[in-house]
Amino acid sequence: MSKKGNNNEEALSRFVNTAVYALFEQHPNRSFNHKQVSKQIKETFRDFLIDQDALQSEDALYELLKNAVIESLHHLLLKEDLIEVSKGKFKLKPKHAYLEGNIEITSGGAAYLLSEDEEEE
Repeated sequence: MSKKGNNNEEALSRFVNTAVYALFEQHPNRSFNHKQVSKQIKETFRDFLIDQDALQSEDALYELLKNAVIESLHHLLLKEDLIEVSKGKFKLKPKHAYLEGNIEITSGGAAYLLSEDEEEE
């Protein structure tokens, strides 16, 4: 394969990875399969191909998008950015933050977490 073809494939892969990850970040509590992801990023993918002068027929567009999305989902799964909630359905991996401290409850019913690490309540 020519070097130009490799650069186009790398640019395509980077674009799809970015678009797929951005979709999951916009909807962090929702799970998607590859068809749902493809439908969501189809228009931006078409615009990207037009900019790259790589747009072919609509059938070729859908096949290329489908394969790129499946590859991207598996890549993001291996990077542990996504989790597979059921066969073929993916979701953004939750990022948990924990604080340790004591909870102080006032007589008015308000509660505050007092932590040695944080100065604010």
